[in-house]
Amino acid sequence: MTVQIPSSILVKEMILQSLAKKKHPAGFSFLQYGDRFSLCGQPSKKDLEEFRKENWDLILNLRNPEELDSLDFQMDEVCHHLGLKYLSLPIMFQGDIRKSALKDIHQTLSSDSYKKIVIHCASGKRAILALLAHLFLSQQCELEDIPKVAERLQFNSPPLLNRLCELLQTL
Repeated sequence: MTVQIPSSILVKEMILQSLAKKKHPAGFSFLQYGDRFSLCGQPSKKDLEEFRKENWDLILNLRNPEELDSLDFQMDEVCHHLGLKYLSLPIMFQGDIRKSALKDIHQTLSSDSYKKIVIHCASGKRAILALLAHLFLSQQCELEDIPKVAERLQFNSPPLLNRLCELLQTL
């Protein structure tokens, strides 16, 4: 007798196996999803240099422009100098997730234009939200699986996770 395993369980297990929390030799922590996505907090100039050496080709910044004022360098200029593509798509506005940003981020992450994408914000939480939205919108993950994937990613903001799920139901 063959037992049929629901596809959403298989997909969830594949997603969970593709996630890895890593410590880079340069010292910073990041989450990696497969070979294509790396999620982290604000990278330093040195981190960006390391990403370039490792052939990452897009730095996707989810922070609002005013958050970058405290940096001692210009992200876009450093990326350009290193030969990295740089894209700013703020995911939040006035404390809420921007529905239009979820679509734009998904479109970027789905693009064949970039082989390896670093997704960053200040601490990594918004980067996790972006990945969760992408997994759902690309039909790699069911809505009911998102909390389990978020837990595996050590995402610890239930209000933001609930808000993301509410928005995803409307897309």
